[in-house]
Amino acid sequence: MRIVAGIDGGGTKTTLICKSIDDGRETVLKYGSFNINSIGNAAFRELLENIVADLERIGDCRALCIGAAGVSNAEMRSVVDDVFSRSSIERVSLVGDDDIAMEGALGGKPGIIVISGTGSIVKGKTQDGGVVRMGGWGHLIGDEGSAYGVARDAFIAITRMIDGVGPETSLMERFGIHDRAGLISAVYGGDEGVVASYSVKVEEACLSGDHVAKSIIEDNANKLSTTVIEMARKLELERTKVAMMGGLLSNDTVFRRCFIDCISACSNGIDCIDPEHNAAEGAIMMAERMV
Repeated sequence: MRIVAGIDGGGTKTTLICKSIDDGRETVLKYGSFNINSIGNAAFRELLENIVADLERIGDCRALCIGAAGVSNAEMRSVVDDVFSRSSIERVSLVGDDDIAMEGALGGKPGIIVISGTGSIVKGKTQDGGVVRMGGWGHLIGDEGSAYGVARDAFIAITRMIDGVGPETSLMERFGIHDRAGLISAVYGGDEGVVASYSVKVEEACLSGDHVAKSIIEDNANKLSTTVIEMARKLELERTKVAMMGGLLSNDTVFRRCFIDCISACSNGIDCIDPEHNAAEGAIMMAERMV
């Protein structure tokens, strides 16, 4: 059986979809982490060898598209090239996880994706297939409109309340912080993912009527929507869809509602949608174009 295959390589799990070129039947397989930095070179090589063995067992793989984070890592590319060069797979492409996410979310068509998870990024696809990127600058100089951005602004609001130069807010109590030392420990005691996790508490505070929390969410949603509107202008599409992705936009959050309201108020040519397909299916679409 002739097949094409797509991989969504995640930090905790890896999804492989094999699709028959002849009748469209699909086989889905699951594996562990695709992150070479967390599992090590040997385990990563073993993962790839297991994938190759499964693909060769299923059929004659004409093309494989792998989407993963950290594809600029030279060691990762070296292991991928080495393992697949010794396989029977005709064509292999290694791309970023946001590339396959965009392909799947928009069904391969022109448009915009906005990802608001721990960090934030906006990517657009032009009519001729070109890709434009905005945001994605990381937590030190960017990530407005992300879980990290919301939580960071909440911590700033708490510091201003403690210093007596900002309004009262329930965020300090809701975060379980009792003093200056506790706040410093909460912010600097973990990575950006730990900080971002506090965004859930900001949502809760907003729903409970905390005006500071409401202002933080509205401000971040507005900043992210402004980036999306500028992306639409750059793409020069008369009307476009923006697929919303990441925890703050995929779920029914205050942030999502604020974001959609901001888009609607500023532009009548942008339609906010949920992704049409997942990232693994996006990888399959890219693999089909390789054949």
